[in-house]
Amino acid sequence: MTQAPGSECPFKGLSSYPIPRDPACPFEPPATITRLRHEHPVSKVRLWDGNEVWLLTRMSDVRAMLGDDRFSSQSVHEHFPTWSAAIKAQKTTNTSFLRKDKPEHSYERKLWQAFFAPANIAALRPEIQGLVDHAIDQMIAAGKPVDLCRTLALAVPTGVISKLLGIPESDMPFIQNVGTTRTGINSTPQAVQKSLTDLHAYWMKRIQERLTNPGDDLISKLITEEVKTGHTTAENLASMSILVLLAGFGTTADMIAMSTLVLLQNPQTLAKLKADASRTPAILDEILRYTSIAQHGLARVALEDIEIGGQLIRAGEGVVANLASANRDEEFFSNPDRFDDERESRFHVAFGSGSHVCIGAPLARAELQIVIDTLFRRLPDLRLAVPMDAVKYRLEHLFFGVDELLVEW
Repeated sequence: MTQAPGSECPFKGLSSYPIPRDPACPFEPPATITRLRHEHPVSKVRLWDGNEVWLLTRMSDVRAMLGDDRFSSQSVHEHFPTWSAAIKAQKTTNTSFLRKDKPEHSYERKLWQAFFAPANIAALRPEIQGLVDHAIDQMIAAGKPVDLCRTLALAVPTGVISKLLGIPESDMPFIQNVGTTRTGINSTPQAVQKSLTDLHAYWMKRIQERLTNPGDDLISKLITEEVKTGHTTAENLASMSILVLLAGFGTTADMIAMSTLVLLQNPQTLAKLKADASRTPAILDEILRYTSIAQHGLARVALEDIEIGGQLIRAGEGVVANLASANRDEEFFSNPDRFDDERESRFHVAFGSGSHVCIGAPLARAELQIVIDTLFRRLPDLRLAVPMDAVKYRLEHLFFGVDELLVEW
């Protein structure tokens, strides 16, 4: 038996999960989540397939769980939490380091981590700046109103990741379509499986091409250092590449659009940012905390009996860390439901926490900062071209965002 998202299950009084945000208050976590954080911070919820899992809603419990290696990220476990049939369809096909534990996770993550080191990100900044300027040129040329999501928010991270991985930009519409299918709550299992199979075949073909004709991109370097030396296989590199690729543009595109929207909703904050660009990183951290686009959280399975927040979680039980709720925890953030550009927000968990914290966070931060600073410097009169209440939010999706943001200047 399955329940509609957000409904109350008729048995045991468990809430159905995920619980969507209220369309009338899209920036607020669901009221049920807030109530659970206050009254039952470690509580059982029921997923779409009847699987009962523990939901963590406090910052201390979320950080404790995500930092504990006794909670597994391997989705092959029987009770590993999933949000829909489409997500469950990926349990056996997602073999990237996102779904591995130590030591395999540590080794594979280390292969990529150097590329996201501060020195490399700093070296990329001029190229990111060029992509941002080009995208804004295209916005202006297109005439107003223009969809910021398509012309800027998606264009910049797509250009960055395609350059890093040596992917022709002409291939990116196919890859973007795979990403949309994979993260859509309402996608069918068949569509998800086909899209991932097609993307894996795509990567295997590109890896085979680079084996004989390497370039100067990140994948060619890994082929030379890891595949040709026998440290990993072409199939495993393909799985890792899919993760980095799909994570490298979709969520950053969402955050560019959402950051622009939040700033347009808060003109006093926007004025501070325009007056002093050194404030941008701190303001963006508050936006990351406030929006928490990974709206359903991170899933794990307990490998042994573990106590979290005073509750014993048995070996084999699924656990969900609700990042959006943790980022609204009153014990960590004063008046957390208010957007406050003076707040110290850098200890949020919008990028996760622990050994699986988002590996691409430094790159995402750089892209966000360059986009926002450049956008409002070049188009200081930027404004929404539609009423604020006409903006359509993406609520039934893994990541909170908008599919269209019409602007003018």
